[in-house]
Order: sequence, then C-alpha cells, then structure tokens
Amino acid sequence: MENERMILSPGSLAGGWESLDGSPDFYIFRDSSGDYRLLAYSLDAEYGRGSFSLYRIDGDGEGCHIRIGTKECRFMSEGCPHTLHVMGWGRYMRTVSYTHLTLPTT
Repeated sequence: MENERMILSPGSLAGGWESLDGSPDFYIFRDSSGDYRLLAYSLDAEYGRGSFSLYRIDGDGEGCHIRIGTKECRFMSEGCPHTLHVMGWGRYMRTVSYTHLTLPTT
C-alpha cells in the first residue's frame, strides 16, 4: 500500500498551492464552464514584476495534468494530504485559508 499512487481529481486539488522548490505558486479553481483551471503566479525578483499564466487541467484514467506546449505536467500525490508533486515543477504544499473562520464574540 505504501507504493500505491493515489489518482487525483481536479476537484480534490482546488485551492492555493505554494511551491517548496521556488517554482511558481498556483491556485486551482473551477471556471464558469465547469472546467478546472490552474492560475500560476511567478515573480521576477530582478525586475520586481510578477506574471500570471492560466492553464486548463485535463483528466484521464491516471489522474490529471496540465499541458505547457507539448509537455505534459502530471499531478502526483506524495502520500500526505496537503502535499503534491507536479512533474517538471516540483513539490507543493496546500496553503491554508482562514477566510472561513469567524472570531469569537464576547
């Protein structure tokens, strides 16, 4: 069971992901047509400018991936619920959102 790779669906990946390797951070969401998209953000520290790239997430019987030109970048689980490996990009950790929390009132 340790060597089994979990097949990931785009819906299970929705939300923010932060690179652990210096690759672009990204956010996965479902658009108005029902397709899942990956919005990647990268910062050029030398020029102080950021840029965004948008990719459609495609799924098949082996999981899901994005295409960058002819290159397929497949999403793979790392055996921990909040980590992910994107082939060609590196390792990612799910970002925590506190927007759903409410502060206690006195």
